[in-house]
Amino acid sequence: MGSVVVVGEDANNGRRFNIPLIINNLFGVFRCWRPRQQQRRSGIEEEIDGILAFDTTPFHPPQPQKPTNTDTMAKHSSFLLFIALLLCACGKNALPQRDKLAEKSEPYDLFSFQRSYPYPDFDWKGWRKTVQKTRTSETAQSRGLNCGNNLTNWTVQGPMNVGGRCNALATKPDDENTVLAGFSGGGIFKSTDGAVNWHPVFDDNPELAIGDITFDPSNPNVVYAGTGDPNMPSNVFNGDGIYKSTDAGETWQHLVNSPAAIVSKIIVHPTNPSILWTAIMGNPYVRDNQRGVYKSTDGGNTWQQVLFVSNQAGASDLVQSPVNPQIMYASFWDRIRNNFESVIYGPNAKVYKSTDGGNTWVQLTTGLPTGVMGRTGLAISQTNPDKVYVVYIDSLSTPGGLFKTTNGGTSWTPVNIVQLEDACSDFGWYFGKIRTNPTDDEELYFHAIQLWRKPAGNNGWFNAGSGHADSHDLIFTQSGRRYWSNDGGVYRNDGQPSWTKALNLPVTQFYRTTYNPHQPDKYWAGAQDNGIQKGNGLNPNNWQSVFSADGFSCAFDPGNPEHFWVETQNGAIHETNNDGDTWQFGFPALGTSDRTNWDTPLFMSPHVPNRLYSGTFRAYAKDAGGGWGSISGDLTDGIIFGARFHTISCINESPVTQSKLIAGTSDGNVWRREAAGAWTNITAGLPERYVTSVSYSPTLSNRLFVSHSGFRDNEHIPHIHRSDDNGSTWIDISSDLPQVPVNDLLVLPGYSDQVLFAATDVGFILQPLEAFPGADWAGICPISPFLIWSETLYARNWWLPLSPVASGRFPSILFLCNKILSRLASQVLFATNWAMA
Repeated sequence: MGSVVVVGEDANNGRRFNIPLIINNLFGVFRCWRPRQQQRRSGIEEEIDGILAFDTTPFHPPQPQKPTNTDTMAKHSSFLLFIALLLCACGKNALPQRDKLAEKSEPYDLFSFQRSYPYPDFDWKGWRKTVQKTRTSETAQSRGLNCGNNLTNWTVQGPMNVGGRCNALATKPDDENTVLAGFSGGGIFKSTDGAVNWHPVFDDNPELAIGDITFDPSNPNVVYAGTGDPNMPSNVFNGDGIYKSTDAGETWQHLVNSPAAIVSKIIVHPTNPSILWTAIMGNPYVRDNQRGVYKSTDGGNTWQQVLFVSNQAGASDLVQSPVNPQIMYASFWDRIRNNFESVIYGPNAKVYKSTDGGNTWVQLTTGLPTGVMGRTGLAISQTNPDKVYVVYIDSLSTPGGLFKTTNGGTSWTPVNIVQLEDACSDFGWYFGKIRTNPTDDEELYFHAIQLWRKPAGNNGWFNAGSGHADSHDLIFTQSGRRYWSNDGGVYRNDGQPSWTKALNLPVTQFYRTTYNPHQPDKYWAGAQDNGIQKGNGLNPNNWQSVFSADGFSCAFDPGNPEHFWVETQNGAIHETNNDGDTWQFGFPALGTSDRTNWDTPLFMSPHVPNRLYSGTFRAYAKDAGGGWGSISGDLTDGIIFGARFHTISCINESPVTQSKLIAGTSDGNVWRREAAGAWTNITAGLPERYVTSVSYSPTLSNRLFVSHSGFRDNEHIPHIHRSDDNGSTWIDISSDLPQVPVNDLLVLPGYSDQVLFAATDVGFILQPLEAFPGADWAGICPISPFLIWSETLYARNWWLPLSPVASGRFPSILFLCNKILSRLASQVLFATNWAMA
């Protein structure tokens, strides 16, 4: 990818610093200067009736006014030159400022929203029940026989060096090389060689979001894992309680009576393994009383709620005295999240103390904040049990205060955090944790976008991490080794100046894959928080980053291997003409003020080279050298529930007829556009659910296919439809598909529309030749166990690089990328040695 040297990444702007590029453009810096942060178009959005002309005039955001004070300009010319060198180059301007508060929630909001529309909350209990039932009755062993031995040879292609969000770490008390890492949607991985090699140990369980992992201090082979995501970017990973292992994490048993919600912390009594405590954030969908601190006295078989504060505030942290297990501290956080409401602060951010093993609690007040605050976190000294720290995130989602007590909570004094004011950007609710060095309780660590350290005897804070952004956990071993987790995975430090990233961890969460005709041996994929990545299974630890931020689709110029487009969140599409050495950065919503989908559709026309299609709430097209032009009016219902509910979610062009388009929306509409330019609403007869894919037949111009998400227990709405008359009428071809959301649909070219592949919440399903028109799907084909046994999987985005051969068979390679929220299933996979008879 040219001579790119990545020396840093801006966690807010997702910007790369390319040193060779900076040097190469030294002499052209004034000619190429552009403002660092251009503003998007403002004003009232134009209402569009009927069909708009294809306007290819590029949209140029308004430029800020240049300074007119020449003395000031001269005074700062050297500084401006330096900034220009860093931020600018010919054809390269900085990305707009990102709203991290929204962006941390959006991937998970989208998952929930797709499955709940038009209801305010996602029926997670019914969904989990249905998924578990499907897993039980339709395993790979029982239904795989119907797959005709097709699609069985799947292999993981990586990446294993990119990583993903790791929430929790734990080391075996008697072996610092044995590490368990719990991921936000990827289950638990175990290493026995100090984070060098890893293997999954939690995939057979239905809930793969991990909030905390705790070893039993009196029995190193006993370990507990709490499910759900306590960072709570949204409401999908609700958790189903606590799991227990008696073989150091190799196998797990569900403690069925444990609180079935998000688990923040688990503590095991140091000498009596029958006694456990857990901090429960609760179910973020609703206000209820099933949150707070719980205690078990029979090894986790039964639990009693011992501290309840509010029906909207859960226990965000829990610590115990290292010398007296009867003394405990708990802190709380107001957090509610559903499709219509998001609460990230409130009046219940309080700290409580118990001196009788958690049976009774007293609120601590002297010196602590009394007003509305956000998330709270605790740390207790391992050498001085009366010394405790509590950190507050304020209502602006920035660090609101760090306080210390040296008398067991009787009084508290503030600790300087001035340097941390901007450490969390504007999404401090995502962090809210403090740690102490177990051998020096004045050495503090604060989790934020970066890991921050305050040395003992120093009031200043310093960046302690040199790895990926968004820090979540830090643990110390007896030898002084440290393991650190963040949104890029797991890191290890043995006292050296920098951290070593753990490889061999296939936990990256992908949105989409795109086939690059110029690099048939490389797989391009867009990853959550890890941009556009490319690589293959020949070297899975050497996937390369093409572009930062949240990655989605790519499009490639068929005639120029160095010319392509990549897409990041909310429809920002970026173009390069020199294989990524420089970029023309795009802006969200295609540079308009339109509302747009987080996962904005993007594809290149199969008929016209370099013609791109995309959509906001209206469809857009772009020809080579031109700008984006709208080619439709508003295809949604308008703003009824809120802007995010009403966008185009998918768009496609007929492989048979040029310019014949079909579009689906997040609020359940489907539209067809004839080649002449007229759009027709063809929604009648389809369910009012989020439309996940729309496509035309590869052979017949009037045949269409539509798939939907959406879930409500016992509703049993069909999820796949076909029309043979241009959308005038629809046929339900869901037949015996599991009653779960369908996330993508592929009609295999060359088989008269008789071979279909469906990507669902429970795996990959094939409709073979003899089953047409949907009377019998072959079921959950055995891609591999983790596609069937990982509840949080949902498959997404298929592509075929070859065309049917003359024999009528299709000896191709089928590629699969599974969207967000799964463990190994989130990796790029491919199947070989399959053919349809």
